[in-house]
Amino acid sequence: MITEQKNITCIACPRGCRLELIPGAEGSEAQIRGYECPKGLAYGQREAVEALRILTSTVKTCSAEMPRLPVRLSEPVPLDRFREFMDLINSFLAVEDCKPGDVLVRDFGMPGVNLQATGELHYEN
Repeated sequence: MITEQKNITCIACPRGCRLELIPGAEGSEAQIRGYECPKGLAYGQREAVEALRILTSTVKTCSAEMPRLPVRLSEPVPLDRFREFMDLINSFLAVEDCKPGDVLVRDFGMPGVNLQATGELHYEN
């Protein structure tokens, strides 16, 4: 829950509305201003409670042709835990063939969040 006023850009649709998140009185919801569509209101309400994002990055491989493999987390994770997830990603080594959408690690850092390949990797036999 936010504890001080925050200005953010909405990313729920292409409009990019400037949202103002104002903390509510103790026990009440934050007030959201500046949205131009229902998606903006919903985005602002989620951001006021807990900012979540899909994390995309790359992992190391053993391939000289493709030393890094693009990956993503399957579910949004708390923004304040990105450093923890990046530490896990940076310690991972992709050692098997994979294609986009393949799950490389289940329950990666938290239950229900998987590390998925977004690129293709083939090792020579």
